[in-house]
Amino acid sequence: LSSVICMGVTAGAYILTLFA
Repeated sequence: LSSVICMGVTAGAYILTLFA
């Protein structure tokens, strides 16, 4: 579960970087 959350946070940060 922690790995899924980690990937979710990483993907979220990546998406925010794309939109930033």
